[in-house]
Amino acid sequence: MSASNRMRASWALVCSLALGHGVTAQETPVVADDRLELILFAEDPEIRTPTGLAVDDEGAVFVLESHTHHPPEGYLGPNADRILVFQDEDGDGRSDSRTVFAEGIEQGMNLAWSSDGELLVMGARTLWKVSDEDGDGRGDGLRVLLRLETTERYAHNSWMGVTVAGDGWLYGTRGNTGSRAWAIEGRDGSRIQGYGDGGSVFRCRLDGTQVEEIATGFWNPFQLKFDTDGRLLLVDNDPDARGPNRLIQVILGGDYGYQSLHGGAGTHPFQGWDGSLPGTLGYVAGIGEAPCDLIDGRRLAFGVDYG
Repeated sequence: MSASNRMRASWALVCSLALGHGVTAQETPVVADDRLELILFAEDPEIRTPTGLAVDDEGAVFVLESHTHHPPEGYLGPNADRILVFQDEDGDGRSDSRTVFAEGIEQGMNLAWSSDGELLVMGARTLWKVSDEDGDGRGDGLRVLLRLETTERYAHNSWMGVTVAGDGWLYGTRGNTGSRAWAIEGRDGSRIQGYGDGGSVFRCRLDGTQVEEIATGFWNPFQLKFDTDGRLLLVDNDPDARGPNRLIQVILGGDYGYQSLHGGAGTHPFQGWDGSLPGTLGYVAGIGEAPCDLIDGRRLAFGVDYG
């Protein structure tokens, strides 16, 4: 395997577990490394169905609490998502306080810090920015940065992941939108659009201008991150009848093989999944079911073998 595709054990894949919406306590994660300890930081009723998390420079934990992400019939929670802030003030590994930072979010998917100190909130069809300019611990309102134009209303194949590069570009992931037409228009009139293609990675400036597509051919790419070497990596879910889920290094202009125009099974001869189709790229590694996020091991205090 070439150096560009070898991960050198620098990444750990994590899944977000929400004890709610039908998930039982028996599905609590198990720590497979005896050097690590799993601590319950916060739980219901302080937090319900967390779908995104970001930590600020002071150690405050910002959590996106979902209530609109296809809730079950008869759900009694709030009618909008919100961002909660948890703080461990005495250093015992458990939250001591909880405040509400922002409310009014619909189908929130992920959180990330912008390089200008504002919190980015990726919804299924809306990208918001939230700032706390007066320092009172509450956001000063949701400001729309971009919208995804599509008739598709299923959250898991629309917008999902968001991250920011060191050079000031904002990167996002879009699912295959169920083969329906889609478009993204920047605040400067820049525009990308498609129909029947696969999911994609797009980018724009922090003010929502200069929208452009970076790569395509994904199924439903749930999250993407830059590692310490500047590589953009992504975790992609698999089509209905073809696996595995993929860990992918995203290359500018890359096509990773899937097109929803050829059906949801992923087995059509005009679709590729492992780089075998001419003009398409392969993946770094096949991974387990339902990948949700990535962490660069070199940014953690987990020991040298994690880095």
